[in-house]
Order: sequence, then C-alpha cells, then structure tokens
Amino acid sequence: MAIIPFFKRYGETLDRMLNRFRKEQSFYTESKITYAGRLDPMAEGTMLLLTDEDVHAKDDYLKLDKVYQVEFILGAMTDSYDILGEITSYADAFDIPIAKVEESIANSVGQHEQNYPPFSSKTVSGKPLWQWSREGSIDEIVLPSQEIEVKEAQYLGFNSYSEDNLSTRIQTSLSLVHGDFRQEETSMAWQQFFREHSGRYRVFEASFHVSSGTYIRSLIHDIGQQLGVGAVCLKITRKRVGEYEV
Repeated sequence: MAIIPFFKRYGETLDRMLNRFRKEQSFYTESKITYAGRLDPMAEGTMLLLTDEDVHAKDDYLKLDKVYQVEFILGAMTDSYDILGEITSYADAFDIPIAKVEESIANSVGQHEQNYPPFSSKTVSGKPLWQWSREGSIDEIVLPSQEIEVKEAQYLGFNSYSEDNLSTRIQTSLSLVHGDFRQEETSMAWQQFFREHSGRYRVFEASFHVSSGTYIRSLIHDIGQQLGVGAVCLKITRKRVGEYEV
C-alpha cells in the first residue's frame, strides 16, 4: 500500500500519466491505482496516487488544500478558460496598470461562490459540463457553483511577449496534448487570432493557496472579468497538495 506524490507533465492527460507511472514504477504494475483530484491537460504538478487498499481512502485526500502557480494572458477569453478552448473575446490589455492587476489578485482572498467552468467533469442532469459544452447546449442549463476559499494570493510578475513568441508558445503547448480536446481547431483559431491581433502581450504570474475543489481556471476568468478585459490560463502548476509535493 502507498500514497505517492507524482508529477503530472504539462499537456499530459491523466490516463497517459497513469500509464507512464506504471512503466516507470514496475513495482506497481499489477496494483490498483487511483488519483485524488484531477489536473487538466494544460496543467502540471503534484498528483496524489493511491495504490491497493489506500484507494478506498481517496475521499480523505480530496479534501486537502492546494497551492498553485499560474501564468495567464490578460485580454483574451476562451470557453474553457484556458488556451485549449475556443476564443470567445479579445480586448487590448497591454496598458492595464500593473497595480490594478495586483489589486485584483489580492482581492481574490476570501470565501467565494465559484461557478464550475463550462468545460469540467461536474455532472448536471446526468451529463458532465464538458459534454453540454461540446454539444453546444451549455446555455440551456445554469452553471452549478460551490463555496471555495482563497487563503493566500500573491502577484509574482509578468513577461512581455510579441505575438510571434506567444503564438509559438501556445502552438507548442497544444501539440503536447493527445486525445480529443479540439486541439486542432483550437490551434488554427489561435493562429488566426494572432494574424488579426498583432502587437505585444503580457503574461502574468500569480500563486494561490486554495481550498479543495477550487478551479484556478475559474479564478483567473473572474479576475479578468473584474479587470474588464478577460483573462485565460496559459499554464497551471500545482505546487503542493496538503503537505505533499514533488
């Protein structure tokens, strides 16, 4: 029996992560394995893998706090709240004062009623939200919400990108994803986006200590909404789960 902190790679699906774990850790080839908590393809970092009899204790580990570091693009929005989604709007955000971004991040601290992102595994009327979204019927339901708490939030800085450099980074990121995540359509949409919106972009970075169940994608989406220009996650890194880290 074991509880194993394991690093999920950026762009990797959870199935591919588990397959890689079994290849790298041959001792667990025949073991039952599950994971406590999920990470999206555009996220990397600490996962807790439970093996054999410990799989039955999964719910206990789902309740642990998480610490994340996130890079996000200010000015763009997508239907998934990350770069793997369809672009829904754009606003020039290069001149937004840094102090306003810092203030918005700091103001996220506290308890909130947070909507689940449209592309997530939360089930409504027997279907996960991502399926409602893929079928184009997400507007027919009310997005469910949950009570979450942001315990700490810290602004970490930003980097400035040309459209060519940011486009290249996004295309490279999308190429890492395997499976059916609309990545081909998304890749073409981002290419078209940068052809139409030349200039410079700022990628901001922040860290958050949050309660279990918090969606960082939704948190960044809400920060973008508060700033009036939108925001989308470029890369999420889970640094810690409870006291576990890789």
